[in-house]
Amino acid sequence: MNELYAKAVDTLEAQLDRLGYTVLLTCHRDDSETELRCARALLERRVDGIAIIGSQHHPEVFSLIHKHAIPYVLMWAVDREGMHPTVGYDNRLAMRRLTAYLVKQGHRQFAVLPGPLETQFLSSQRLLGIRDVLSENSISLPDSRIFPTPYDAPAVRQAVRACLQHKGSLSHDEQPTALICINDFIAVAAIAECRTLGLSVPSDISVTGFGDWQMAELVTPALTTVRSNPVLIGELTSRNLIDQIEGGAKRIQTEFEPDLVIRESTSPPR
Repeated sequence: MNELYAKAVDTLEAQLDRLGYTVLLTCHRDDSETELRCARALLERRVDGIAIIGSQHHPEVFSLIHKHAIPYVLMWAVDREGMHPTVGYDNRLAMRRLTAYLVKQGHRQFAVLPGPLETQFLSSQRLLGIRDVLSENSISLPDSRIFPTPYDAPAVRQAVRACLQHKGSLSHDEQPTALICINDFIAVAAIAECRTLGLSVPSDISVTGFGDWQMAELVTPALTTVRSNPVLIGELTSRNLIDQIEGGAKRIQTEFEPDLVIRESTSPPR
């Protein structure tokens, strides 16, 4: 569980504890069969409500929840079809805002570290947001400028080397001037590798993250990112669940727009 999810869950637990509820925590580690087993175990214990992180889940999970008529909320999620109660923000729109900021600064050559695209729905949504803005501004993003990786620092650093080591062989107009990272962990690993390669951030290349993890303001240079606000997500999730459990509300959907946090890791291209 990453730092942001941990903060959201900690806030949720504290809010519910004050109201007399005990929180049980399960973790399926991106394994759908484990998730289904955890859901069955919770429902067999006749819990009052369930909070689930994300929007992509084993198809039987929702069938079980509806069968038991248990209140639930999807955290860090939006549902445009209105089928589920949710708390979160639109990852595609949030990444559009960050990308538009970079374009406004004058960047035209981009590279992207999108994380594990094959297994992470939010990574694909954020990449769509990047593509949206670049396409609207007639800026190309070839597949050769997209470097999927697991959430693993050595793999990220290797991808940065593959992206930037041949930078000197490109013409000035072809060199990437902005590296968009899918989250702050990947961005910090990218900045570390830029330093190893002798590249200055942001003088040689701007780097952005997503999430506003604690490390974002501690790294040098401090990271331009999107603030996910996990404490707010925890508070809103608690309120959503209680409104269902105690007030009988149905399918409450709460969406907010995360803030763009501009720090020292970005500047106009030089």
